[in-house]
Amino acid sequence: MSASSAVTLPMPPGPISGPAAWYGPDMAERSDWVHVLAAEEIDEIDAAIRRHVASRLGMDRITPATFRLPRLAAKLERSGTRFYQTNRQLDYHTDSCDIVGLLCLKTAKMGGASRVVSSVTLYNEMLRRRPDLAAALFDPVPTDRRSEVPPGMLPWFEIPVFNWYGNELTTIYVGQYIRSAQANFPQAPRISAAKDEALRLLDDLANSPDLRLEMSFEPGDMQFLHNHQILHSRTDFADWDEPERRRHLLRLWLAPAAARPLPPSFAARYGACRRDRGWCVRYLCRSCRHRSRRAGRDPRAR
Repeated sequence: MSASSAVTLPMPPGPISGPAAWYGPDMAERSDWVHVLAAEEIDEIDAAIRRHVASRLGMDRITPATFRLPRLAAKLERSGTRFYQTNRQLDYHTDSCDIVGLLCLKTAKMGGASRVVSSVTLYNEMLRRRPDLAAALFDPVPTDRRSEVPPGMLPWFEIPVFNWYGNELTTIYVGQYIRSAQANFPQAPRISAAKDEALRLLDDLANSPDLRLEMSFEPGDMQFLHNHQILHSRTDFADWDEPERRRHLLRLWLAPAAARPLPPSFAARYGACRRDRGWCVRYLCRSCRHRSRRAGRDPRAR
């Protein structure tokens, strides 16, 4: 695909409304998206953990049947539920999953706040300000696989940032990997000036206090994000000198059975767009474990 190719993929008929089109300052004034676990719910989780450890099943074998939460399960259902290895601020991005979860075990000495922004709101704001640039992000862009290359595939894949499929806007975006594909692979299609401007506008809007929501974690806090509708980031942090006190978060990637249908272009990243998708996620987890062990890190740390 040449840099001057025209947009041919479907687009929304106009601005997108609904609960996914939220603004950070509005969310900061609400608490209906926060659930505080009751003592009996915590006890239920502890009991499920003990049963799982006793079963000697692997983490990838956890199911609702093996990890029973009689009280909490109904509430969870109603909720709809790499450069990260440094302490520098992260650019806004999505992960390779349907739902991304974080569990805070220990906080940094200073900083490390979580920032999230609605990708639906980002699209609406781009459409309002620069509809031509919003349209440009429905065209595929080359994205670096960062050495996580499945057999027989190129070291980059092409996918649009914005995808209109099944009357839903689904976003996949890691700006750093788009830029590195341009820098590292001369064979990859060149992005046009319009796409480059569109990506810069997307980053600028994501960082706007008028759109984003910032939150600080405390030990025991859990965060679950709908990855296809939310971009996430993290601020710089300074950590403790003592290893036992250092910032420690665990990350979880989920592909629920009831997850939304994904456009066919996602197969280049996810390995499949079926309900049982996730081959690429499992492949990435294996390669991340290998690299993390060589580096002496816990591969689950965020």
